[in-house]
Order: sequence, then structure tokens, then C-alpha cells
Amino acid sequence: MESRLEKYRQIRRLKRKYAFSVILFLSLLLSGILAADTSVNRLIKNEKEIGIISVSPMENDHGPCYEIRIMNRSIVLDLTYLNRDIQRIKQLFGWL
Repeated sequence: MESRLEKYRQIRRLKRKYAFSVILFLSLLLSGILAADTSVNRLIKNEKEIGIISVSPMENDHGPCYEIRIMNRSIVLDLTYLNRDIQRIKQLFGWL
């Protein structure tokens, strides 16, 4: 019969093994997807970049923005509100 201490050591070891296997699986999956995407982009578009995810700066009427594209779906991140809030926080704390 095992002691309580040995039982919980085995449980911790199993948890570590499971966490490691999940991390290994996700990293292999991500690297495979990125390798396939870059090879398709090189063959079709003659570009040496990742096409699944891209971030590019752009301008709009209000000021600077960033366009984040994930699988050809774009999200526009407007930085004017973020810059305004940062300036307010700096004024609140007295920073210049």
C-alpha cells in the first residue's frame, strides 16, 4: 500500500506530463500550420511571409490605426482613443 505522499507525487507527475503533452501538441500544430502557410505563400504569391496573421499600420480620418488581419478577416484598432487615455493618465499622475 502506497503512502499518501507517494500518491500525490504520482498525481503531480501525471499533471506535469499532461501539461507537457498539451504544450507539445499545440506547438507542433502551430508550427505545421505556419510552415504550410509560408510554403503556399511562396508558391502562389512569391512572398516570404506569413499570411494567416498580419498587422499593418494605416491612417484614417481621426489619426493612426492598425489593421489586424486574421485569416483575411480584418480588425481595425484605432489608436486615437488609446493615446487620449494615456495622456489623461499622465496628467492625472503629473507626468509630462
